[in-house]
Amino acid sequence: MARGTQKREGEELWAESKHQQKLFIWFNNSPEFKEYRGLFWHNYNNPPNAVAGNLLVASGLMKGLPDMTLAYPTKEYPGLYLELKRIGQKPRPDQIAKMKQLRDVGYCVESSDNLEESKQIILKYLGL
Repeated sequence: MARGTQKREGEELWAESKHQQKLFIWFNNSPEFKEYRGLFWHNYNNPPNAVAGNLLVASGLMKGLPDMTLAYPTKEYPGLYLELKRIGQKPRPDQIAKMKQLRDVGYCVESSDNLEESKQIILKYLGL
């Protein structure tokens, strides 16, 4: 890969990571979510290299799994999976397939490319 491409990929990962961190901090610091704390987490799915990736796959890592899980059932869904993207980015084909699989078994599955939209998805899911 060209040097500029490597930098861009790193910036993309950083932007998505910041989106995720800000969402997690907002969730854990919001008083209205006190009863849900400990039920919202990140699904690690970005291994640093192929060797680590293979070891993680052997341990159960699933390609395409959405970034965040809210393991709190509502009347309509057993839980929420949320795929976070950088602004303007859409889910990859493997992510779309995993999202469909999760929807087909009853989960609420959403994708968001910005922090405010992600917050609204969680608020709507919880009926707040």
